[in-house]
Amino acid sequence: MRGYIGRHTILNQHQETVAFRFSHHLPTGELRAADLVMALLDLNLSVRADSPQVIVEADQALLSHPRWVPPGLPLALLLSPEVDPTGATVANIQALQAHGCDVGVDLSVAPQHSALLQHVQFARMHETQATTSVRQVAASNGIRCIFHGLSSRDIAKGLGADAWYEDPASVPVPRRSFGLNPERVAALRLFSRSLDPDVSVRELETLILPDPVLCMRLLQVANSAAYSPRQPIETIRRAITLLGLSELGRWIGIILLGTLVEQHPEGVDRALVRARMCQAIARTMAIFDADRAFTVGLVSMFDALLGLPMESILDQIGLSESIRSAILRHEGQLGMVLAYVTAHERQQWWQVSEAQLAPSQWNTIWLESTEWAKTASLIVFQPRTDLVAT
Repeated sequence: MRGYIGRHTILNQHQETVAFRFSHHLPTGELRAADLVMALLDLNLSVRADSPQVIVEADQALLSHPRWVPPGLPLALLLSPEVDPTGATVANIQALQAHGCDVGVDLSVAPQHSALLQHVQFARMHETQATTSVRQVAASNGIRCIFHGLSSRDIAKGLGADAWYEDPASVPVPRRSFGLNPERVAALRLFSRSLDPDVSVRELETLILPDPVLCMRLLQVANSAAYSPRQPIETIRRAITLLGLSELGRWIGIILLGTLVEQHPEGVDRALVRARMCQAIARTMAIFDADRAFTVGLVSMFDALLGLPMESILDQIGLSESIRSAILRHEGQLGMVLAYVTAHERQQWWQVSEAQLAPSQWNTIWLESTEWAKTASLIVFQPRTDLVAT
């Protein structure tokens, strides 16, 4: 693949994944069918009938050649703004639909495509466009509405089963502030202490043992296939020794984040992807102490997930000034890495290209980070009842 790739998740009112919106950027500005198919295969998309649908933006050239659509792939095309809403376009839409492909319009960037509503299966729009008239037209033509915006989840829930919403690739908006009660302050301070290179195994063990959930999940990590111990790990001290202080600090951060925001699992998954990408990009760019980039990426999501000002959270954690400035102001090398990764999340490809890394490197890192986040979530948050910490 010669360009950058990324995707947004589309969810229904029950927060179930029903589709992915695939985004791309090729240096030539044109997406050839071969490039698209290769990119979709890179995303490990299944061709099962029950697979989530993949929504891809289509320009006039792709729209005019319906036969390139891979048979059996759950694919949908979103018309790009430059497509003319003419009779020829309607004919192309009908040809694609006959070939088994759904077609949609993006009213948030191409309001002129409202003239095509009666010919398409879905419409993407900003929450501010959810007017009564638009909803009536969509309902009368059996059109699925995909909303995006700050409160798109709430809008989709209120509009019923045919309304979907697009989970933003940038920072999620908290539904409420979780506050910093004494338990959460203690958890954040434990995370901070676990990142201290001078902390002892005995001190960490003393801090971890009073928290049964943390103990259980650390044992899950230590006994997972990722570490494959020769014998079952049954004590926190052995878990600390196996994981090592650097790995332990990262896992503690992941576990504590999950316990603090149990009602926002999709945000936790995004935080894991961001953290892993920051670490991988820093290593690829040969940045000194690149492992700290993982901490920068993870902590940079705390404000959105906890619903609190970042400075208040950082004051409680007490991280180094270099990490603090990287998160708050994107300063230093770690801040630069965070800026590149958040630009990738928002698909601001012009800023991503400033990292001077090949698109293939970005794509590989993004795909690996996505898979790693899935594995980490399964390791940490899958219920286990056969482990007892001592």
